[in-house]
Amino acid sequence: EIWRNWDSSEEPSKQIPKDGRLVYLTSNKWQSISKTVNMASRRNHIHGVEIMKLGKDHILCGEYGLFATRKFTKFDIIGEYTGKIVGDTVNGHYVAALEDKTHEASLGVDAQTCGSEMRFINSYLNIAFNANVSMRTAYVNTYPHILLVCTQDIEPGDELLLDYGEAYNNAYLTPQVRKQTCETLSAMELMDALPNNEEISNIDEINIEE
Repeated sequence: EIWRNWDSSEEPSKQIPKDGRLVYLTSNKWQSISKTVNMASRRNHIHGVEIMKLGKDHILCGEYGLFATRKFTKFDIIGEYTGKIVGDTVNGHYVAALEDKTHEASLGVDAQTCGSEMRFINSYLNIAFNANVSMRTAYVNTYPHILLVCTQDIEPGDELLLDYGEAYNNAYLTPQVRKQTCETLSAMELMDALPNNEEISNIDEINIEE
């Protein structure tokens, strides 16, 4: 049978001709090379990026960000957003929708307590005019994975920045300040008036309730 070793309930790709000359694979076969070569080809961390503590000239001073240490070009894949798989309630500061479904129906990847360098990518809001990386779902060995893809050329030293999406921004990045007006507060006073929340970082996103 041409589709031997297929352990999914779904049919393999119907695009592959069923003429007996091709075995359908969902991942690469590594058995034909030596263990030494196999191990030498692996990486135990994501190359080309560096986690850095942000200085006083950054709006997120004291927190961390992810920066490029080499040039990336548009459409380059930087790495995978990893973490603990959680149910279809995609909520949390470090939870990203995993599947190519609606946000409400998708499983999530929670990087709150475990993950890769990708968990340190900040929102572009109040840092840059736009994001320079984007999350994209790809299916590898039948499972969904979240890959970080460059949306523009990135130079060494540039911070990697994401658009977290409207739902996340409304839930976590738009604090409410009551009974105050922007005109009566300086920037520092305005930040002091905000609730104690380490995720709050964007002065321009503050909504003032009359």
